[in-house]
Amino acid sequence: KKLFEKNGDIFLFDIKNQTHMQITNTNERESNPRFSFDEKKIVYTINGNLFSWNIQSGETNQITDFRKGAKRNEQAEQLSE
Repeated sequence: KKLFEKNGDIFLFDIKNQTHMQITNTNERESNPRFSFDEKKIVYTINGNLFSWNIQSGETNQITDFRKGAKRNEQAEQLSE
């Protein structure tokens, strides 16, 4: 099996059967698809955050939650001024 990104969405290609399945279909741009170490999930990136898609169940999970902006301590200092 092989993973690829096309037009910002992730696809899984079965080389043996010559079939493909679309994993994502969003307005966001998904990229860098990879199989997890145990090959049970597909891991990919959206806006600098990691997501995983369970191949068996179809469940999607967000792994990281990085956000742009001031750090929490910097925000508190700005509010107190």
